[in-house]
Amino acid sequence: MNDFEIEMRAVLSKEKYEELARELPKKVKLINQETLITEKFLEKEKQIDIRFRHSEKRFEIVCKKGKDATMSRQEITIPLISKKEGEHFLKILELLELKRVPPWTTHRNDYEYEFKDYNYSVSLQHVENFEYILEVEYFGEEHEKEVQEPILKEIIESFGCKPTSEEEIRKKVKQYIKEN
Repeated sequence: MNDFEIEMRAVLSKEKYEELARELPKKVKLINQETLITEKFLEKEKQIDIRFRHSEKRFEIVCKKGKDATMSRQEITIPLISKKEGEHFLKILELLELKRVPPWTTHRNDYEYEFKDYNYSVSLQHVENFEYILEVEYFGEEHEKEVQEPILKEIIESFGCKPTSEEEIRKKVKQYIKEN
């Protein structure tokens, strides 16, 4: 079962984001464009975060296990039929008294990218009040991390970007939570 996300990110300047927004559609296939709102709850001791993500196109519950911003984490997604189901789920999470963090609003363009016989998701994102991000993601097994890490780095660099360290991402997320 391919339930591990293996991902790498690059924080971008606004100029680089705009350049990629123009150039990526010429190089890779656009598969989705949306504004996604993410409401997130944390269970720090077990390193679990539970999210309700919704847009005009989809509603879903996502559970991630592993340290935040780590390259490889277990991810389970449950699609929902309506936003109302997600709102009921949010009430359950509130009853569990998990730590709630400020919501994220992400404008994203998702692309399908084939490289070295693997399929990747390339996502160009603008997270309001946060950063511009290029994210490259592969879904597979936990043991594939070692194989995928240099490939993800190569993909990011092929778009003229430099991967941002997990620690730097964590610092930026902590600052976002503090300010919002």
